[in-house]
Amino acid sequence: MLYKSIVVPLQVPNQQHVTKLTAVPAVVAWGRDEDYYIEFDAIPPLKESGLYNLNTGSEALRHRNTPSCITAIMENQLSMINSLCQAVLQPFGTKPSVTVLASSKLFLINIANYTISCHNGSVQQLSAMESKIVWVPCGCTFDSNVAYYLPRQLNCDESNPENTEESNDLGYAVNLPLLMEFFSADQIRQFTNNKLLAEPIRVNLPQLNVFNCTYKTELGVIQ
Repeated sequence: MLYKSIVVPLQVPNQQHVTKLTAVPAVVAWGRDEDYYIEFDAIPPLKESGLYNLNTGSEALRHRNTPSCITAIMENQLSMINSLCQAVLQPFGTKPSVTVLASSKLFLINIANYTISCHNGSVQQLSAMESKIVWVPCGCTFDSNVAYYLPRQLNCDESNPENTEESNDLGYAVNLPLLMEFFSADQIRQFTNNKLLAEPIRVNLPQLNVFNCTYKTELGVIQ
């Protein structure tokens, strides 16, 4: 199965800094029961059958039992993620954004106000000033000053709880690489890389200072 990597900056709590993962492959071909996987720089061309022809590609099969950042993420190995994945600290805050993670699933960052309106007349005014993942049910629409999203509108299965307006809040994301710099593995063992919280996490971290270095080049002129 092909998985597309979506890398977004996450806000450092109470500070105008963000952290962002680096060196993550754009696309990964991964099977839970396979011994190998493939990394791609972009979505590869597939046959009509949905299969990828290895003879036409330039990618090598990678051993799944050789630890890497992407294997740690895919296998939900929290302790390995911190040691194998690299993240950078950037000296600015996150801009409001709406990212489509999957059908009907949105990742919101710093969206002050958004509206979910449904065919049954339900209208909800909500806010996502943190990193929040929401589900837009079938027959509803998402609207904010950043983006408008329209999921499937017909043939909604009302017996599926994910298609009801009460299920649009999936939870808040946790910045695990950042927390692991300040807390022990035992303290954050309750979290996993796919853990979502009902409320934003509140922690007091030391102030992070970003220093700018200015280099001066002196040019000597020989006469």
